[in-house]
Amino acid sequence: MPYAVDQDKCGEDVLVRGILLAPLPARLSESDLEEGDVLVWYSVERGRLGATIREATRGPYIHTGIYVGSGVSVDAGPEGVAPAPVSSLLESFEYGRVLRYRSISPSKSALVVNAAQNFIGYKYAWLDAIGMPFRRIAIRARPFGVKPAFSGLGNWLVARRARHGCPARKIYCSQMIVEAYAAAAIYSPTHVLEAAMSPTDLVNGTDFEYVGWLSQAAKPEFNELDIHAPTHTKSVRQWSFSMIRIFLGWIGGHHNLKK
Repeated sequence: MPYAVDQDKCGEDVLVRGILLAPLPARLSESDLEEGDVLVWYSVERGRLGATIREATRGPYIHTGIYVGSGVSVDAGPEGVAPAPVSSLLESFEYGRVLRYRSISPSKSALVVNAAQNFIGYKYAWLDAIGMPFRRIAIRARPFGVKPAFSGLGNWLVARRARHGCPARKIYCSQMIVEAYAAAAIYSPTHVLEAAMSPTDLVNGTDFEYVGWLSQAAKPEFNELDIHAPTHTKSVRQWSFSMIRIFLGWIGGHHNLKK
């Protein structure tokens, strides 16, 4: 049974029964990457950081970066923004999706790469990243006219960010993608100020084309929470925000998740 991604009444992505229209993209090598590609990663390890990110953002993907050429990705991790060889990322993560902006011109791609490289040396925006799931809840719920839990906090955080702007020389991984593509006028200033995009949102959105995947394994182990995984499931998988699961994932996890 093939599956498709749909949205529930709160705008959250869910897996539903669908029709297979085309083969899934194939495995890629580093030589297939183009400058400006967005690499979105997850690991099957059940570390506390990964468990917290998955639950808080309602998706399996926990990290993302921008490919800038010569086998290097610019990544915003806990130690800050730095260039990272794709080969080292393949050792740290089980699987990565390669996303490419549709019909991007060479000049705009150069702007994206230049913006990503200018972020090198920034610190990781911990408080901004912690608030992102709440801003995300508020932003995604607005078109649906619902008020899920924590939407009030999310709206307050969005308004506060609109007043004070982005943190100075601090950024987290998915926000780095938004700001780099905003430098090429692909994302708007509103998207930058809302800062409500998660790695999974990049995968599920329509802005980027899924062109293939990276992994050291010919058949990587897919996380069972990946709504895009080409595996059969017995039931539709849905996400529900739970502070209890975040807490249990944090105290029950391990420190060995590599970033």
